[in-house]
Amino acid sequence: MYDYGKQISDKIPDIAFDWYARLIPGVICIMQLVLLGKIELEFISENLLIILLIAYMIGHVIQPFSSGILQRKYPNLRGKKDPLLSKAYSELVGFFSCLILAIVILIFEIYCLFFTNNARVMIEFSFVVLFLFAVKFRIKAYNRKYEDQIKLTSKVTKSKKTYKINNK
Repeated sequence: MYDYGKQISDKIPDIAFDWYARLIPGVICIMQLVLLGKIELEFISENLLIILLIAYMIGHVIQPFSSGILQRKYPNLRGKKDPLLSKAYSELVGFFSCLILAIVILIFEIYCLFFTNNARVMIEFSFVVLFLFAVKFRIKAYNRKYEDQIKLTSKVTKSKKTYKINNK
């Protein structure tokens, strides 16, 4: 019985990663398109399960790019994370995915502005600014949780790999 519970608890960080880094960015992307008038709200309410599946697939497409960019900029994010840091990492990847998707939609809206005169650039620009701040604050939260983790563990050697994001 204990082993079964342990197996389930080991999967919880994976579920959190799917939720924060994949599903939520896809849903936010679709909701941005609804807000911009690209998708009708009635269509979403009639096809909610399909929309959630599409949102999850959008998250699966964008998440490797987000993780790759973050791990390239911050090499200490690579590798397996402690459970305390795993949720913070998934939140960071999720917000960074939202930022990338908001930038892509902003570029599309600028294209529409110049070629069709039908765009809402300021709405999408506000999403880009929002997610820039969210990523900045998630980096701070990740560092704070990392410091808390160091305080909890009494034996930390200098040779041990750290997961703190080094602000440059």
